[in-house]
Amino acid sequence: MFKINNILIICILVLPFFSILFNFILVKSISHPLDYLRYNYYFFYVIFVISVLFSDKKTHKEFIMSILLLCIASFIILLTKYGKNIKINIIFLMPIIEEYLFRYILLRGSTNPFLLIAGAISFGGLHYIGGWKEIISKSIIGIFLGIVFIYTKCLIICMIVHSVFNFIIIKLKENSS
Repeated sequence: MFKINNILIICILVLPFFSILFNFILVKSISHPLDYLRYNYYFFYVIFVISVLFSDKKTHKEFIMSILLLCIASFIILLTKYGKNIKINIIFLMPIIEEYLFRYILLRGSTNPFLLIAGAISFGGLHYIGGWKEIISKSIIGIFLGIVFIYTKCLIICMIVHSVFNFIIIKLKENSS
């Protein structure tokens, strides 16, 4: 019989397909690009909340960390006027959500190379809007962050590295335009 954590892992691995379906439906009903991004943040936030509530937390420390991250993510959404400040969301909110899902839920207590590679590809697949170059580059970053998590067993380090990376990308895009 499947444990709830196994079901969460499968859902996270197929998350890009859910995201594509969600975006396909969303594109037909949204006219403004900022609304499109904001609804995507909501989509990932809901997935994050479900994962926090239903993931198997083995220790009291893991439970506290999960609830604390949920509170921080909720605060960021409120702070950014429900997702309207895109830069803040990309730098702070998405690293919390993505690292929790793709590193903590998938790789916690595991050194399984299949989960590392499949999780990285799934992570890259979530960035499909940027095309194949974006999917491949984000998959490589996903492998790197997965290795960092496996060796350090520290989710916060992965979140900080992810945030710094997103900040650098935003600054490079600002300077090139």
